[in-house]
Amino acid sequence: MNSRRLIRVRPVLLVYSSKLPGSRVLEDHYGANLVGMVVPKGQTERLAYISEFIEQARASGLVQQAIERAALPGHRAAPTKTN
Repeated sequence: MNSRRLIRVRPVLLVYSSKLPGSRVLEDHYGANLVGMVVPKGQTERLAYISEFIEQARASGLVQQAIERAALPGHRAAPTKTN
């Protein structure tokens, strides 16, 4: 049986850091896991709806609240777009 586990490094380091006096975990990262939404070509109205929903969810803090409720240390919502 071949089992694979995905280990996110930063959250694990935050736990270890809390147990090591004087240690800290940097805010920056060397990589990112970006999540996106896609729609079929030509579905401009659908794309506009989804884009607006995502921006409103980020701007209102909904995405960050979901991250906090899930107790995901080291994770944060992407910043909202600025025009």
